[in-house]
Amino acid sequence: MNRRLEFDHPITAVDRVLCDNESDLELLHLKCDLNEDGSTPLQAKLAISWTSAVNTLVNTKAEIPGWELVEVQRKVAREWQDHLDAFQIVDTPDWL
Repeated sequence: MNRRLEFDHPITAVDRVLCDNESDLELLHLKCDLNEDGSTPLQAKLAISWTSAVNTLVNTKAEIPGWELVEVQRKVAREWQDHLDAFQIVDTPDWL
């Protein structure tokens, strides 16, 4: 599985903590220092692709083009509702 994490502004430092097995690259914790006072909120987008690392970038740009999470949630809810509206349950048997 390929993963891509994109931030809305630069990170000044990253400290990674790995699993007990140092050869295991599974990331347990990611600590980011944004600035001296820590007042800047960090927004991040995570993209996943089972096919390639390049597709993670494509997925990010296609599925989450902006940084407004509420708009992304609304868009996905509309798309799901469109798919669900294609089904119509007319009658259900008594045994259900």
